[in-house]
Amino acid sequence: MLSGDLALYIALGFTAQLIDGALGMAYSLIATSALLALGTPPAFASASVHAAETVTTGLAGASHAWHRNIDWSVVGRLAPAGVIGGIIGAHVLTELPEGMVRIFVTFYLMAMTLSIVRCLLTGRTGNREILATVPIGLGSGFLDAIGGGGWGPLANSALIARGDRPRHSIGSVGLSEFFVTVAISATFVATLDPPNTGASWSG
Repeated sequence: MLSGDLALYIALGFTAQLIDGALGMAYSLIATSALLALGTPPAFASASVHAAETVTTGLAGASHAWHRNIDWSVVGRLAPAGVIGGIIGAHVLTELPEGMVRIFVTFYLMAMTLSIVRCLLTGRTGNREILATVPIGLGSGFLDAIGGGGWGPLANSALIARGDRPRHSIGSVGLSEFFVTVAISATFVATLDPPNTGASWSG
């Protein structure tokens, strides 16, 4: 028999992934927002979501590679930059005061949600100047770790806005996300200390 907490987290993960599968994004935004609403500290919310995403992003990346949706030249620059940005963001998140981080993450998630809704309603990613792949990866990885999600919407919208083909952009970003997620998760495991923070990995 499942406990109430475990059943809640299973339902949360299922619902978030169901929506993510339909839209191609938003798993981390939904899951992180829900964990914060349940009182989870921001660092542990981001760490938990990224740990769960190591499986989903790995499967998604493998699927994109199988269907030849990957621009390997983009992955070769985007993934390492995203890993570096994600590691820095994870370190920053664990060092900042929880109250300050919670406020920032809340507004960040609201902004990302509005951005996704706008894209769905208008079909446009917004007007952005042409950006190099490395800065896109650094910025997206950093904000993904800090905010508990957003790699897909940030990186995809920037690449598509600069003229990349949507199919290859989504595939390249999806595969790169696996490496970024693993790096962020490993950083949280190495830096977070549950007994000292009063939080528990078991929920």
